Amino acid sequence: VEELRSALDQFYSPTTAADAKAHLERQLSEFRKQPQSHHVALQILQHQHQHQQPPAPSDLYLLYFAGAILEELVLRRWDSTQRDERRQLRQFLFAFVVDSWRTLPRWVLTKVGKALVDA
Repeated sequence: VEELRSALDQFYSPTTAADAKAHLERQLSEFRKQPQSHHVALQILQHQHQHQQPPAPSDLYLLYFAGAILEELVLRRWDSTQRDERRQLRQFLFAFVVDSWRTLPRWVLTKVGKALVDA
């Protein structure tokens, strides 16, 4: 998770060179495509959900990226995901959005909410 946070911080930093951003974008895209990436995304969101405090600014990109991974799971691999796992994911995403609306910025909640709505 720390490597992912660091890669996202570098990617979104205005001081990162264009070629470095392109390299980071490829790495992040490859990570998103890994079959088990949604487990890491869920772990990231669960950690935030358990603490229910405003996240550190450096965690916002991480939370958004986790939402994007889950959105991609729903859009591309949902039919091959086991029924029980789909149910658990829906329940968690619902609880996450309901419990986090006061502590997370709208742009993060919108990404996570999109995964929930599409599920």
